[in-house]
Amino acid sequence: MHRNITALVALGIAGALSAGLCAGLASPARAADVSGVVIATTTPDDTLVVAKSPTATAVASLPRGIVVTNHGGKPVVLSTQGKAPMTKPRPGNAPATFTGLEAGRSYTVSVGGKVIGTVVAVSEPAAATSLVVRATASPTSVDMSWQATPTAQTGPLVYDVSATAEGKPVVKSTVKDILNARLSGLDPRALYTFSVVARNTAGAATAVSATMTRTLADITGRDGDIAVTTVKAIEPAPAPASPPAPAAPPATRTIYVCPDGFVDAGTSCTKTIAYTFSTITYTFHTETSPGGPCNYLPNPNSPTGLDIYCPPPIVSTVKDATPAGYTDNGTAWTKRDATPAGYTDNGSAWVTTTANVAREVPA
Repeated sequence: MHRNITALVALGIAGALSAGLCAGLASPARAADVSGVVIATTTPDDTLVVAKSPTATAVASLPRGIVVTNHGGKPVVLSTQGKAPMTKPRPGNAPATFTGLEAGRSYTVSVGGKVIGTVVAVSEPAAATSLVVRATASPTSVDMSWQATPTAQTGPLVYDVSATAEGKPVVKSTVKDILNARLSGLDPRALYTFSVVARNTAGAATAVSATMTRTLADITGRDGDIAVTTVKAIEPAPAPASPPAPAAPPATRTIYVCPDGFVDAGTSCTKTIAYTFSTITYTFHTETSPGGPCNYLPNPNSPTGLDIYCPPPIVSTVKDATPAGYTDNGTAWTKRDATPAGYTDNGSAWVTTTANVAREVPA
């Protein structure tokens, strides 16, 4: 994905063209020298790291990886100091691919037991930054500069630079070891997007781009080799709008209402609390009553033909007496709690009163 930053277009040519404008443009206007004026901004191939033999070739052609081709099916070995060798035994006709290597480290490549050379594994480069495009003395050329930092992990970098415009051929070039390039052969009437892509053998970074908002003909005062005889006046940028005045605070008024939890009782505010009760679960005790009178009962086995029978005492469980101050509601003993502080008992609930309070509300 391209990172686009709005073009910065130089407007400093107005002074150089003012003489022609004041003369009513009776003669062709002298084109301004706008070399170096910024017109758009944002802020390898011998870089191939290759080991070769008369047949086999090893290239760091993927991130943190090395690919060996034309090995003839012989065993391929990668070795580096301090690490165990890596082997692709008889890889057949397919390339022998080694991945997960350490970027910036040198690896010795052997094919069939013979060393063919040393290759440095690399990582993908980071995107270039700070692209600046400047006008030159020619209305068909621009100078581009950017920032990038090759590292031991990326190895040397090359930079693909290009200019694209709708309906126009792409103008492109490639440079290495420098952070600037000149693109020529541009159409003075086109609005170009300029891009720089940093790459190495392992791949290409995301492009950094900048787009013009005025054509080279407008900026240089020339359309090819012919001086432009009419120049559009440069309109001053509109002054920023004044921030809106802060809104006046809304007017308020004071009203008198009952505090939260109270209800209006006409001249005062009241709050009612339902009675609460304390409850005691029934307690019980046992009572013993004496047995009934003794009686004689027939018994044929008794020498006298009778036995005397006396009924035993009777033990009963009896509810204890209701505690003082409590009443029996049929399931437990209950007692109304004491009236809370600040409240009175109106015979059906506890009630307290208070005055209205002041409150500010919108008018």
